[in-house]
Amino acid sequence: MSDNKFYLVKDGRSACSFVYSEYPYPYDVYRDVTPPEPVKNISSRLFIYLNKTLLNGICQETGVWPPLVTEDEGKDLTGNKVYVGRCFTTDLSGLGEANAYQYVIIRHGNTAVTLAHTYGGYRAAAEKIHACVRYSEDKKDAWLDEEAFGTFSRDLPPVRHAFPQFTISFYGSPYNRAPREDEKTFRGIVDFGTDEVPLNANWHDPEDTAKLRRLIERFYAEGITTRLYGAAHPGDCDPLEHPEKAEEYEQEIRGLVETFGDLEGISQWGYWDEPEAWHFNLCSFARTCFRKYDPKKRPVYINLGPRAHSFGVQTFYSEFSRLVHPDYYCFDRYPFFMTEKGAEMTDLYFYSNFELQRAFAVDDGVDHGAILAGIKVGADPARSDITPHFMRWQTNLLAAYGCRYIEYYVYYHVHDYTILGENNEPTWRWDLCRETTGYLKSVFSLLDDHRLEAVFHLPKPDGTYDLDVIPYYGWRGLGNIAGCDAILSFYDEGILVVTDKRADVFDGGDHDLLIPGFAGTEWFDPEQRKFIPICDCPAAEMTEEGFRLHLTLASQYIFR
Repeated sequence: MSDNKFYLVKDGRSACSFVYSEYPYPYDVYRDVTPPEPVKNISSRLFIYLNKTLLNGICQETGVWPPLVTEDEGKDLTGNKVYVGRCFTTDLSGLGEANAYQYVIIRHGNTAVTLAHTYGGYRAAAEKIHACVRYSEDKKDAWLDEEAFGTFSRDLPPVRHAFPQFTISFYGSPYNRAPREDEKTFRGIVDFGTDEVPLNANWHDPEDTAKLRRLIERFYAEGITTRLYGAAHPGDCDPLEHPEKAEEYEQEIRGLVETFGDLEGISQWGYWDEPEAWHFNLCSFARTCFRKYDPKKRPVYINLGPRAHSFGVQTFYSEFSRLVHPDYYCFDRYPFFMTEKGAEMTDLYFYSNFELQRAFAVDDGVDHGAILAGIKVGADPARSDITPHFMRWQTNLLAAYGCRYIEYYVYYHVHDYTILGENNEPTWRWDLCRETTGYLKSVFSLLDDHRLEAVFHLPKPDGTYDLDVIPYYGWRGLGNIAGCDAILSFYDEGILVVTDKRADVFDGGDHDLLIPGFAGTEWFDPEQRKFIPICDCPAAEMTEEGFRLHLTLASQYIFR
């Protein structure tokens, strides 16, 4: 058995090196380590994540401090290595079967390696390894036994769904430009296919309150709920530093809730769009007040905005989770670099937000969603307009990342390129979003009751990957897939979602994936809203080499 031990200290001497590779995740556990700017490519999230508790524990127990070296210094080391931070390796055997609710720790040669799909998973792996360190009686040896290695399930709470099913909303109330009684505006919202409509309340005005209550009840009779705004905002006030303003603001929230909270048609309380970190105490205070006065404990809307490229982004999300305890996660990140000249469809960090947010949603046991663009990108004549492919590509990502909520930006008329035109007249963008809404409702009629376990990306045509995504290396029985520019999303009960990443002709044309290990028998037909034999899938073909899937621009297929 001794040969199977992974030694950290042997005969009173260091038997391993801790290799510092990039900066450790999550940053909040390593507050004395400054992360680089910008967040770099995670490539494969394969690394052992060990904090100084383990290092200090070994030192205190044995009197030996294993060396901490940089990644460059560690390349030539021949002894045992434990990676602190990111570990890049080419031999990924045994690492791909973990999901977002598990983590894997393996001994790979003389290196300890971990795969975890979320930040909580990294933390759980660190705790597991720390608990598995064993010492000899004379404290001259410290090692990890075989029990430290393998696949381990995490103990996570059940998901607290903010939305009973996939929910479609939009940003911006068209009643900013229309009276409460305007029938055309009302009928347009109903016909749009939305599940939720944002409305602004002035609960200090009895006449407007009466009109708004009638409007909310009319929407609810049509099966549409309301995200209601209306508590006067105290600016950048920190309630911990200004208790007198906090008391005043609490009464604003109390007044709004007591005026409208009896209505069944209110699904959530609208609160803040794109807060900064110094707003988190106020967000937390407001959420507490809403829950204090609302007997239904409805969720509170806080949209985080685009953050993936920001300095300390993991700390930002971690502090938001710790201080606010959000009811769900939501962000906006519009692909503003789509141009008529063939430039890249997205900025470098577009997928990063989906990756980051999903990780925190899993760890916190809540839903997550996104605000996606339904406008001319950039509102600039030199830039291209949205297209059916562009909209389908955006909305496909919701299924690829297991979202439960979408907002279209932006519904009301604020400039020449929004979903509604002058006088709240629907534009062709309205028709386009309505069409994608039908597709989303079909797909999520299936996916609502399933759990997304893992998301992997195939490479770009040049062999590189988008930032912060997890590459696919032949895991989960599918073998080494020949192809590129696609996302593989593994749901439970054997459901596989394949999403094309090409959204514009400049990204490339039609392309095929060859999946040698594919064993699915059914394809989900979004028009019929049911699984049918895979032989009826127009893009699928079983060949001698394996299963071939033909992807057209912005296509998506669901198999099981």
